[in-house]
Amino acid sequence: MFSSQILLVLICTIAIILFLWYGFSYKVKNEKIERDQVREMNAMRMEPTTKFAKDGEQVTIVEKEECVATLNFNKLDDEDEILSTSDNESIEQQENEQVSKCSFLSIIRETVDRIKAIFLKSNEEDQIKPDGYYQINVVKKDESEFLASDVRELCEKCNLKRGAHDLFYHYDPANNETFRICGGNEPYGFSDENPEDVSYSAICLVMVLPEKGLAENAYLDMAQFAYILSKELDGEMVDKRRIPYTEERILLDRKVLIAYDKSN
Repeated sequence: MFSSQILLVLICTIAIILFLWYGFSYKVKNEKIERDQVREMNAMRMEPTTKFAKDGEQVTIVEKEECVATLNFNKLDDEDEILSTSDNESIEQQENEQVSKCSFLSIIRETVDRIKAIFLKSNEEDQIKPDGYYQINVVKKDESEFLASDVRELCEKCNLKRGAHDLFYHYDPANNETFRICGGNEPYGFSDENPEDVSYSAICLVMVLPEKGLAENAYLDMAQFAYILSKELDGEMVDKRRIPYTEERILLDRKVLIAYDKSN
């Protein structure tokens, strides 16, 4: 992965150098615009024109032969014909050179864009790898502590089961553990011994990443109970760094877990 990033940086650097070289090397010719009488005469010979009407007369369109005969143009010399053709060829050559340079730069840009797209796709695949576990903490809005007895009562009301280490566990219909609940400090559990004397600065809900196909539902069960806990006990949902758990954060976690569930 590291060598691929270096390759991408080198290609981008080369493309930028070529682009700058082309920009500074191309000079706009500041030539005085002069009237080209030869081209004007050629144009007048090749296209129909009009007769200028006298007062009271209508303007009529005349044919090429009539126009030439009426204006009585002198025939161009061979030298003038050669000069005109040479000028046209010079202009066409310059235009072709510009087109070639633009095409070359377009190929470089397209190549760089394709390489970037490949690496961005690779980075996205790396980013959708889920964490080994997910944790949502609930803390008091007034920065006080939760009584273990209040948390225990709410867990029992929501049919969570107390198990090992006096923690509460939630199971799906197939009896697979979805998440567990503990206190944020010692003794961590919710035992029957003196529950009124135990308080926690935070209540932690932890989901160990389950097998594929079960992750999103387990995460939603945990997020839903965390919401109930924060609503009933006047708390708020935060992560391990005490950053609020917003709806956008939950949607992002769900996106990662959905991709994990669908992966092979």
